[in-house]
Amino acid sequence: MIEKLPILKRGNNGFFVERLQTRLEYWKLLSIEDVDGDFGPVTERKVKEFQRLRPLDKCQYSPHGLNETGIVDKNTWCELLCLKPEDIEIVEIVVFVSKVQADSIFGNPIHYDKLEDLNRCLQRFNITTPLRIRHFMAQIAHESGGLRWFKELSSGWKYEGRPDLGNVNPGDGPKFKGAGAIQLTGRYNYQRFSEVMNDPRIMEGVDYVAHIYPFVSSGFWWYDNKMNQFVDSGASCREVSARVNGKDPANGLADRLSYYSKACMIIS
Repeated sequence: MIEKLPILKRGNNGFFVERLQTRLEYWKLLSIEDVDGDFGPVTERKVKEFQRLRPLDKCQYSPHGLNETGIVDKNTWCELLCLKPEDIEIVEIVVFVSKVQADSIFGNPIHYDKLEDLNRCLQRFNITTPLRIRHFMAQIAHESGGLRWFKELSSGWKYEGRPDLGNVNPGDGPKFKGAGAIQLTGRYNYQRFSEVMNDPRIMEGVDYVAHIYPFVSSGFWWYDNKMNQFVDSGASCREVSARVNGKDPANGLADRLSYYSKACMIIS
């Protein structure tokens, strides 16, 4: 899957800056305490240091040496993420759902970090038509209880020793219990998500995914289960709900239908 990433510079903030800082921490240029999502002077200085250490003969992924600019361009992303240029697309982050729209659908105010993750999710997994967005919003609104839950409420011990979920190590059940609005569950699925996102910290488990990828993890499930194609084929909200929930009628169908009705009025 192609990584869609913005150019970053001092003054930016949000998830992509946090991801940048996480990679700088991986390269032992930042401490974990400095991962705050704010591209300030410290982050700029460390980006320059990273770039200075990678002239052309030291670059493994970019075909060009890095210039010490402090700006995270495509070549810098390549080296940071260990990806080839063809695996990265530089994009401008598009707002598909505004804060006013999200607040109206969820019935609760959404924090800006989660709004950014939501729009990043929609863009990354091509949930970009009004029909796709309406169905996706209805499902994540119900599954998260209107933004109240991003971690499975149960302990996760029921998943312990489940080889079908890849839970083969002691403690895997609670560690890899449901995370995100549409709950990502099991070591196997976390590992696949980690590989897609090129983020090894996903394997830290439920708390990290719920905090950093509350909606992107759901978009991964949506994409993996070909939900865009299902929606485009004319599937009803009941049919989409059944596929998400695994039973027909789905648990909370009336609630899902209510959210879908709101989404249809708000997302045009």
